[in-house]
Amino acid sequence: MKPEKVIVLLSGGLNSAVTTALALKQNYEVIALSIYYGQGHARELRAAQLLVDHYAIEQYFISSVDMHLWTGSTLAHSNHASSISAMAMDQQASPLYVPNRNMIFLSIALSLAEAKGAKRIYIGLDQRGNAVHDCYYTARRALDKMLELSTGSWFTQDFTPLVETPLLNHSKLDIVKLAVNLDVPIDLTCTGQVIQPDGGLAM
Repeated sequence: MKPEKVIVLLSGGLNSAVTTALALKQNYEVIALSIYYGQGHARELRAAQLLVDHYAIEQYFISSVDMHLWTGSTLAHSNHASSISAMAMDQQASPLYVPNRNMIFLSIALSLAEAKGAKRIYIGLDQRGNAVHDCYYTARRALDKMLELSTGSWFTQDFTPLVETPLLNHSKLDIVKLAVNLDVPIDLTCTGQVIQPDGGLAM
């Protein structure tokens, strides 16, 4: 019997590395997905590639989203400009905030899941990311509706992927301990390079 497929959002950070290790430990066939959305550097993607090589993941995809066209986030500009968009200022958001980023990432993962026949999507949101703007629960409610309306599940029950967050109740310290227990190559990750208080997936 072939192993079940799972899409893992792989940012190159510690959370996504641990999530990948957990999926592999559960004997899933991991299909890794990284999102390039105009980060000011390519270190995250280089770290993701190192993790893909380390775990010998056969299917790895990089999707590009040109989000800097509509946001003043310093994460979405090549020069890490200090300007903050009027919308972000109105929301009193961090200059690192990218509007609806998690939902965009999940949408791309959902599309890949249907294309590849994967019935699970793993994302590395942790305890901190659950409590902030664009958090998991908000995205999940929208994703459930999107599943109903925009995928094969609208007319068949054969495709009903689950979005899973195995680290949602873990603190960063918990995740570091878990990484050690799973022999995750922490030195290959890019965690700590950019702090993302908005609960993004690149941790």
